[in-house]
Amino acid sequence: MLTEIEKKEIKIDAESKKRREDFQKGKSFSLSPRSFDEYIKFLDSLQKIYPSPDVAPDKTITRFNKL
Repeated sequence: MLTEIEKKEIKIDAESKKRREDFQKGKSFSLSPRSFDEYIKFLDSLQKIYPSPDVAPDKTITRFNKL
């Protein structure tokens, strides 16, 4: 069962014009790209949606690694 906060978030999401447009774009995308270039463009577009995660600035120093 959804909480009241979750219900409110769903309602706000449903009213979002940008979200609606994103879903419409997604419906028109073919899962089988016609060319390798089209597939690369699709992967590139995903990078805009899912940004790179933060990378640890320092290496982890260990004394014993089995791998």
